Amino acid sequence: MRAAVESLGATRSGLASDVDKLIPLLGNGSRDVRATVVRALRNVCNMQAIPPLSLRLQSETTDQVRRAISAALVELRQCN
Repeated sequence: MRAAVESLGATRSGLASDVDKLIPLLGNGSRDVRATVVRALRNVCNMQAIPPLSLRLQSETTDQVRRAISAALVELRQCN
């Protein structure tokens, strides 16, 4: 699953449809999958990812994922 998520992020597509595919995985039970999803959302670079990432940041308990979300939010705010 992580490889598929990484591949989608590597496309840097900017497509809302890619964001839609990734968002449900923010609730995955694996912190590694969640962190990979966050990085992929950052790489897709579509500002539609900001609200779900902000919401996830409020409930995320793993520091690794919280740091990835915080960094992604900074970068996503610079996407065009």
